[in-house]
Formats: sequence, C-alpha cells, structure tokens
Amino acid sequence: FYSGIFEPTGKKFALTGLSSPFNGLTYKDLAPEDKRRLDDSIIHATIIRQDYPDDGNSSIYFVFERLNTGGTQLQPQEIRSALFHGEFYDLIHELNDNGDWRSLFGPVHSRRRDQELILRFLALYFDADTYKKPMMGYLNTFMGRNRHLQRYSSEDITQVFEHTVSAINRSIGSKAFKPKRSLNAAILDSVMVGVATNLHQALPSRSLLLERYQHLVSNPDYQRVTETATTDEENVRRRLSLAIETFNIER
Repeated sequence: FYSGIFEPTGKKFALTGLSSPFNGLTYKDLAPEDKRRLDDSIIHATIIRQDYPDDGNSSIYFVFERLNTGGTQLQPQEIRSALFHGEFYDLIHELNDNGDWRSLFGPVHSRRRDQELILRFLALYFDADTYKKPMMGYLNTFMGRNRHLQRYSSEDITQVFEHTVSAINRSIGSKAFKPKRSLNAAILDSVMVGVATNLHQALPSRSLLLERYQHLVSNPDYQRVTETATTDEENVRRRLSLAIETFNIER
C-alpha cells in the first residue's frame, strides 16, 4: 500500500471494496492528515514460536484453534492451510482436482474435507506405524513434518495417489466409500491404503478387486472397526491390516 504497487503483478495498488471515502485511494492519494494518522499508528502483534518439537507447529495449531471462536469457525484442514502452507499443501490442492478422486468423493467440499481425507490417506499409507489419536493431531504432525516435501517427494505422493484412486474408481466405482449412503472416512482410508499397499503387484482385474472389496465390507470384524471408535489406535491398525490382507492377490 505504501509503495502503491502490488508486487506480484506490478499493478497499481488501491483500496477496494470499502464503503468509505478511502475506497479507490492509494497511499499517495490520502490527505496529509490521514497519512500522518496512518504513519503514527501502532500495530500490536503477538509472536508465538514453537521450540519443541521442532518439526511441526502442533502447539501453534492448538492455540489457533482455541482462539478460533468468533464468526464462522474454521475446520481443521482450513487451519492447516494457514499454518502449514507450503509445497505439500499445494500438492494436496492439485490432487484434489483428480477426476477419479472427484468421482469417488463427490463435488468439491467448501470446507476442504476432501483435502483432509487425501492427507489422511497419505499419512496412514506412508506413516501408519506412528499413528496415535487424536486423528487431528496426527494429521497436523504429518503435514508439518512434510510441509516442504522433505520426507516424501511430490512424485512418490502423486504416483501412489493417482494409481490408487484410478484402480478403485474403475473397479468399485463411486460408491466405494459409501456403502451405507454417506461417505465413511474409515472405509475410505483403509480401502485406499489396502489397494495402495498392493499396487506393486500386477493390478487385479476389475471383477477381482470388486470381489475382494465386497468380501471386506461384509466382514463383521471390519464393520466393527469402521463404524465405532474409528480413531482408536487398535481399530485403525486392525482395519488397515484387514484391507491390506484382503487386497493382496498373491496370498
């Protein structure tokens, strides 16, 4: 505003969208008394720094969440987009436009639930051994640690995601994660991890993959761990194990 130029575009920067005499003005256009008042203003800021652990912003996330009480409260993935913005966040945003994923999930979610579920799949595929509830904190840590794709590359993430959603969509279809009408996040994360883990094998035929899926979702043990206490450590590990075993065509 002071320079009068919006740096990314090089275009003139003026105030817009204001119902006041300042609408359309640049700093140079301000009256002398308004310039003095702006120049003499003080902006108070509190800087919150996390010293430990040093590979994430989990503490800052919880402070942000507790302060987030006015107006429309942000959803977890909306907060992550602010605190963990970087190459990993940008990649998730790109993957969210994948056609197979859109067919499986449905329309783009206005509060980024679809992006959170992509993150959930990637976290449980690459790092399930470290899972501890709550799920929200686990996802925060995973996203913070790979914020700049320093642990898992864009190529590895894109390949496993695209191949997984393609295989599921072509074999099972848009109802894969919605066996009882609404989307079940526990079925989504386990089916995707189960298929992804077995992608090193020759892809099974569409009919075989669908047959294995139907066998899985009809298993009473699997139903239990995808319908109750779905973020408990034991239930998460059990459903991932069942899905991985079911989609293993070599056994």
